[in-house]
Amino acid sequence: MKRRASYVGILYVVFGSGQALALRTQGDTITVAVATPRVKRSDGYYCFYCNARVDEEAEQCPKCGREFSKPGERPKTKPAPLGTRVRLATRGRQHGYRFAVIALLVVVVLLVVLFRPRKAGGPVLPEPTVSKPSYRIIETRDLPARGADRLSVVALVRPDMEQDSLRAVLDWVLHSMLDEHNRLGKRCLRVIWAYVLEDSTVLKSSWRAMAIWTDPKLPKGLRPAGIGGDAVKQGTVEYDFTNPVAPVERERQVRPKAGR
Repeated sequence: MKRRASYVGILYVVFGSGQALALRTQGDTITVAVATPRVKRSDGYYCFYCNARVDEEAEQCPKCGREFSKPGERPKTKPAPLGTRVRLATRGRQHGYRFAVIALLVVVVLLVVLFRPRKAGGPVLPEPTVSKPSYRIIETRDLPARGADRLSVVALVRPDMEQDSLRAVLDWVLHSMLDEHNRLGKRCLRVIWAYVLEDSTVLKSSWRAMAIWTDPKLPKGLRPAGIGGDAVKQGTVEYDFTNPVAPVERERQVRPKAGR
């Protein structure tokens, strides 16, 4: 048998926003309404929900019917269950751990990239035992070929240098080129042609001295042809200090002057 309720009850359930939920029960009817505060303005009080003007002592808005929360009354908040608090704390720690791990991995990758040891790109020549003579590199040119990285270098020296000094210039040029490219891993040079000129205005064919360095591990089919003539090979380097073209070029440069 269903009994009809003959009372009116109001139950306030507090939300996180500070508003209250009013439950009215009368008979078999239950009315739910969220309490709202009164807003004080220069011309009076207004309902926060519907913006209707209300009396200062009113307990309910005449327009929207919402109960007014009592001024100065601070709602009591119900603490979350222990299980919920533990779960939220654990979830926050997990996010913190993940962020720390990701940041640590990024730092490790950067350190590996910046400080990884560089492997030598190819063979090098030992530093010459003689002191470094005075010369200047005036040209470097890549000579690409299948299966071998090649380079041509031209150095300028003062005229009338002795053969030992020219040999020292060639040794230092070859050493510096291999040290710059192969040891630092920039590339892997397999063949270098080095030319020494006494005049920067003449052609490279008028070299005063020249040398060819060839990687000993380079297959025979990829090795360059030797200089020939009076060239002398010592180790992996072939030297030549007798250029038959140079006297002819010098004679051509002298003849016009003598005819004037």
